[in-house]
Amino acid sequence: MYSEERYVGFATDSDFRTSKKDRWSVDEEGQLCYEKAPLKSTPMDGYRTYDVNARVITEKTDVHKGSPVTQEAHLPEGIEVKHLSLLANDAIIQQKGVEFTKSTASPEDVSEALKQRVCQILDKQPFDTIQDGDILNKLKSQVREIKATAVADTKAALEGSMKQVDDLVDAIKFQMEKEGMVPDEEFNKAFEELGENLKQAKGSIATGTDVKQSIRQLSDASAKLSSKVELLEQKYASALESKVETSRSAVETAIKESGNWERIESEYSKSESADSIKEYEESIGYDAEETIER
Repeated sequence: MYSEERYVGFATDSDFRTSKKDRWSVDEEGQLCYEKAPLKSTPMDGYRTYDVNARVITEKTDVHKGSPVTQEAHLPEGIEVKHLSLLANDAIIQQKGVEFTKSTASPEDVSEALKQRVCQILDKQPFDTIQDGDILNKLKSQVREIKATAVADTKAALEGSMKQVDDLVDAIKFQMEKEGMVPDEEFNKAFEELGENLKQAKGSIATGTDVKQSIRQLSDASAKLSSKVELLEQKYASALESKVETSRSAVETAIKESGNWERIESEYSKSESADSIKEYEESIGYDAEETIER
């Protein structure tokens, strides 16, 4: 079953009661916990899988107990991890679950249904003509789409923060052009630096490159200008006070969001740059030679 939000852990303790919702939680690191103790995040032979689809667990939350992890997993005939990766990525992109067969289907029917879905995703028939290059190109395309969706909220928050800094710039211009404010050379230099760094930060957000670094530089420029505003004649400093504070808060938010962006980039970078199916599978934690850690 597809869920946009899911927290997974692994454990051997047979006393874990999924019905006792008050014993389950998700910590600040996003780890699933039982009685405040994090479950293992790495699957190990014989461990059970536990998962929830909400960070805040209530009496209505379904704490799911899965099958034991095994080194003897049997995939449907002709289906490999690379095919399952295509299917999983497609479910994430579509944001919905897919029923391939009824529960009464035979192993042969399951295999055929999965093969047909792989063919649909790749827009290529028949299944036997599909090459690893076809699969790898599609996997990387899927990852790019998933990553773009993952950073969308962060990008929107960053753009909102930049708007708040823009408002400060406009307010300073208004004081200079309409209210007679004549700042000294140091103020003008700090103001110019803020404008340059703001432009650079906007460009980084638009292209998705060096976002965290550009926001850090903007933060430094913002702090420098703030200190210069405090030295202005009182009526000008007072007129700009609220805009300076709003801008400072916006930059703090931007620093946090740029960290989220960096985390998302790191999470998907290896998959996005994989040069082979093996590299892709390793990027998602699958090792064909040592699938499960004992």
